[in-house]
Amino acid sequence: MFKIIIIATLIFSIAPVSTALAQTVILEQENLLDTMNSSFGPNRKHFVQLTYGMNFLFGPEEDGAELKHFASHSFQVGLRYKRKLSSTFAVGAEVHSMHSRYSIQQNEDKKVGTLRIHNTEFFNTTHIMMDVFFRINFDPGRGDFLGFFMDIGGGGGYLLSSGYQYRDKLPGGEIREVKYSKLPIFQNFSYHALARIGYTGFSVNFFYRFSDIFVDGEQQRIESVERNVLPDLPRMGVGLELAVP
Repeated sequence: MFKIIIIATLIFSIAPVSTALAQTVILEQENLLDTMNSSFGPNRKHFVQLTYGMNFLFGPEEDGAELKHFASHSFQVGLRYKRKLSSTFAVGAEVHSMHSRYSIQQNEDKKVGTLRIHNTEFFNTTHIMMDVFFRINFDPGRGDFLGFFMDIGGGGGYLLSSGYQYRDKLPGGEIREVKYSKLPIFQNFSYHALARIGYTGFSVNFFYRFSDIFVDGEQQRIESVERNVLPDLPRMGVGLELAVP
């Protein structure tokens, strides 16, 4: 009987120690996994997103270069990297392609494109853009998500392709469509400022193009119409952006 009591005492004294050891190993594994993943995430050191956006083009208009504003827009898709500096500040860089359409207002005073009145007339450009930005977060106590933020930055772009197109409705009801590509009237390089305010994956974007869109100081020719200087198209854009994840 005395031996049974001793054996039972030993079993009950060893069991809690074994349980504690097992729990310690599990906790160490969980902490190790958390440390391995802690450098990447929306509110961590590094974060990468895919971005999709649309902007309406507008701004002060030069004589002869007025736009149809709701028909003038740009679409963009890109990749953004954010580097967290603190709970409030971050910096980042992004690369994206931007396709823009400038729809020309048809009136007797227009000085871009041809001098004739068309049913539809527009310029197309596609740029590859690279931007840098500085981010301010307005809710530093947030969890692992982007929260409410504002970006200020700028960048530049290179012209990949360009075009000019118009459509006319003929007296018989037929539609005549004329397209030009690779016109030498566009600047190859552009530069701009940007601002963005958003919450998590949604934001409102604004940009201002400092550079002229057309080449200056040389004769520009479209359908036998030559001009020494073309009026510049509006320089601003405002729109919405979706960033995932």
